[in-house]
Amino acid sequence: MTKRCSSERERRGHKTRGGDSGAARQERRSLPAPDVLGRGVAAAAPAGKHTGESRQKERALMTTEPTPAAVRLHHHAYVTNDQEATRRFYEEIVGLPLVATWTEVSEAQEYCHTFFRLGDGGALAFFQFADQKYSEESAPPVAFSPYRHVALLVDSDSQGAIRERAEAAGIGTMTLEHGFCKSLYMNDPNGLVLEFTVDHPEVDKIDAIRRESAHRDLARWLSGDHSSNNDWRWDS
Repeated sequence: MTKRCSSERERRGHKTRGGDSGAARQERRSLPAPDVLGRGVAAAAPAGKHTGESRQKERALMTTEPTPAAVRLHHHAYVTNDQEATRRFYEEIVGLPLVATWTEVSEAQEYCHTFFRLGDGGALAFFQFADQKYSEESAPPVAFSPYRHVALLVDSDSQGAIRERAEAAGIGTMTLEHGFCKSLYMNDPNGLVLEFTVDHPEVDKIDAIRRESAHRDLARWLSGDHSSNNDWRWDS
């Protein structure tokens, strides 16, 4: 029995005493450990106490990371020259439902604002203007347009805190009351327009109303009726 075990170890390249068995084990220990994708890394973490300390530090960093002020993406807005083509693409190809169509008149501009819902409640939004010239002026590659922005959902306290920090740093801000939400705007260092949005207290009721009439509102606006349906806006 002992001879069979010894022979088996020798066939696998191991030696019972002396030889290079220790070197072989050392070589195996020094091979780079794979990362989570199965790729080799430059150096394996040393075994023993140091590994435990590293894991403790990683856990400490995870538990002390501050909670993000922004809950999720509220909506990302863009300009389109064709709302119906946009609707077909997002509803029929991508699979994002049209859940709101806002038809607005603001500063002599008549425009239609559509929202296509994401799984977490956020949305991709698109503006189309009755005046085709204005749509073209607001579309890329124009450097700046308030109708192209990324909107993040926050609560009222967070919105106020963000405004205070921005103004203290000399960053210009603008606040607009849209009726269905209240938004704080500012530019990031790259010129990207950011909107920090606080929803109306009755957001669920408003969403239900807009959802029920979204397709009718879009059809009405595209047919030439550009009257506003935003009954929550103070200047409507």
